[in-house]
Amino acid sequence: MNTQASHVLPPALAQEEAPSAHPTSWLRCAIAACAVSVVLTLSPLAQTASSEVFHGPDGVTGLLYLPMEGTPAPPAVLIVHDTLGLDRRSRSYIARLNAAGIAVLEVELRANPLDGAPEPLPGESEAAELVTRTVAVLTRDPRVNPTRIGGLGFGIGARAVALAPAWDDGHRSFAARLLLYPGCASLAELLSAPQASRATPSPVLILHGGDDPANPPTACGALAAAFGPTESVRRISYEGATYAWDLPQSGGSPATAQPWPRESGTVPAHSCPELAELSAAQAAEFFAAALHGTGRDAEMMPVSFR
Repeated sequence: MNTQASHVLPPALAQEEAPSAHPTSWLRCAIAACAVSVVLTLSPLAQTASSEVFHGPDGVTGLLYLPMEGTPAPPAVLIVHDTLGLDRRSRSYIARLNAAGIAVLEVELRANPLDGAPEPLPGESEAAELVTRTVAVLTRDPRVNPTRIGGLGFGIGARAVALAPAWDDGHRSFAARLLLYPGCASLAELLSAPQASRATPSPVLILHGGDDPANPPTACGALAAAFGPTESVRRISYEGATYAWDLPQSGGSPATAQPWPRESGTVPAHSCPELAELSAAQAAEFFAAALHGTGRDAEMMPVSFR
């Protein structure tokens, strides 16, 4: 049975049609900080561990972060980045996952050199297959538990995580999946298509902004339902948040335009550091429950701070 639970956080945030264009976006972030401060004070942010270069399939390279605790063969999470490649939005997620005793490997779906043009973006199926092959390489690293690997994706990276097929032997590629603003409407269509390659069921958590035109609540609700009757799916909508609220601001402005996931054009994004810390903390709790088996079902985590 498909177990779905949806939450809207926090209730005090106001809805706006174009949040990145209004000065009240700062007010929304301030209210969000007050609403979730108890979470952040109870779960202090740890420093990100040092990284090492990881060499995956087809020339894919990434950065591997091992927990500083030295836990033998810890579970791991593969982080797959958005269209523009590696950026700073993963730092809080990596730090909190490492603090929870979980190794992290972050990769991008194509090379994005600083001094040249990026490589062509792989198609949906190619990206999903690439993610599965990367996980297969990660499972051969003796420093991680090969049976307890989760997937977290931003934007198009989330789509690749969602669509990653099971391995040839039928085993699931991910023990849990977290999708951040994946372009809900078109992804739901892909998952619902008769020819869709179905991954072996695993817990799913969808995080999106309530004011994100690329991930409206109705479409993300349909995406949760599209995962099928055998998967446990949770969806959290951050009221007032835009696309990529967890992308740190640059150039002195919190407002940016990011590529629309798998569509032409751009989507407005407004950096909100307080919500970024909240989503990173919830991601770590989700994966700790799913990968460590902490005794709480991942789909039943308390997340509503009303």
